[in-house]
Amino acid sequence: MKLLFAGSLAFVKVSFLPDIDLLTMLFLAMVVDFATGCWKAKVQNKARTSEGFKKTVGKFMQYAGAIVGGYALSYIGGQKGGQHAITVFEWFNNGLVIFIIYIEITSIFENLYAIDPDSRLSQLFFQPAIKLLTFQLKNNPVIKSTEQKP
Repeated sequence: MKLLFAGSLAFVKVSFLPDIDLLTMLFLAMVVDFATGCWKAKVQNKARTSEGFKKTVGKFMQYAGAIVGGYALSYIGGQKGGQHAITVFEWFNNGLVIFIIYIEITSIFENLYAIDPDSRLSQLFFQPAIKLLTFQLKNNPVIKSTEQKP
């Protein structure tokens, strides 16, 4: 039974997983985000508690769930739709992983900015990068007006 399960996973892995380079970059981005988050907590004298680690594990599980969900859609689409569907779902899976990497990179820059917001590096690089990555949504007047309570 285990051999059958492992064999089916090997077939699916070869056929439908997102690009291994993207998955590696995602893993590295998650590690760097975790490290900068711990560094930020240390600089701000915030204790790293088990609740913070639970949030990290929860975030990892959400990302893994999204990737596995995309993977399952790819497998089903490939079985039903042929080569064209496989190509579309490869784009979908790779796009999903790229989006998650984008989220992680934004978080890394936010952590680095929060470590020392008054430094020249933060002012000249991290803050503009955050504004660029978030499309300045945090300071957008339309967003602020919807968040204000009457």
